[in-house]
Amino acid sequence: MKKNNERGFTLIELLAVIVILGILLSIGALMIQTTISKAKQDAFISNAYTMKEAARKYALYHRIDETPVDRVTYQDLLNEGLVEEARDPFTGEIFAEDNPSYVVFSGIEPVSICLYAESHKICGSRDSEEPSTFDSLSRDSITPY
Repeated sequence: MKKNNERGFTLIELLAVIVILGILLSIGALMIQTTISKAKQDAFISNAYTMKEAARKYALYHRIDETPVDRVTYQDLLNEGLVEEARDPFTGEIFAEDNPSYVVFSGIEPVSICLYAESHKICGSRDSEEPSTFDSLSRDSITPY
C-alpha cells in the first residue's frame, strides 16, 4: 500500500487566502484615504488659526485700537512678514499672491475668517460669503467650490 504524504495547499485554500487579503487591503486603503483627507482638512484649519495669530500681532503692531481696522488680508500679513507663504493642503501649491483670504476684527480681536484655497474655502456656507467665526471652525466648515 502506498501512503500519500504529500503536503501543501489546495487551490481552493489559496484562493480563499487571496480573497481575504484583497478584502483586508481594500479596507486598509479606504482607511488610509480617509486619514489623508482628514489630515488635509486639519492642515487647512491650522492655516486659519495661523492667520488669526498673525492678525493679532498685526493689530498690536499697527495699534488698531487707535486707528480701527475692519479686516486684514492674507496679503497684508504676508507683506508684514507675519506669515510665511501658505501652502494649499489640498493641492500642495502655495497660495497665490492675489489670494482673497482675510481676517475680520471686532475691536482689536480677530473674530472670524474667510480662507480660500484653490478648491476649498472656510467662509460661511456654500452659498454665503459671511466669514466663519473661529469658534465654529471644524472639518464641517470647509466647503468645496
